Amino acid sequence: MTGFACSIPVRGRHIYEPSIHMRNRGNGKGGGIAAVGLVPDDLGVSPRVLDEDYILQVALLDAAARGPVEREFIEPCFT
Repeated sequence: MTGFACSIPVRGRHIYEPSIHMRNRGNGKGGGIAAVGLVPDDLGVSPRVLDEDYILQVALLDAAARGPVEREFIEPCFT
């Protein structure tokens, strides 16, 4: 587990390195992080999206996996 708190804006790259170890929790289900204080422009979304919606971000090691991952795991839950 990793985390940090601050009183000034911090770019996401600073949590990237510690979160690398979150890719596998040891039970084969992967891992992830939760974040607050995100900046809409940094994510390319509107302030409304951050205020009212959830964001699911998936990092892929192989870009060719995007279609199969979206069809099998994302579309059945969000469409």
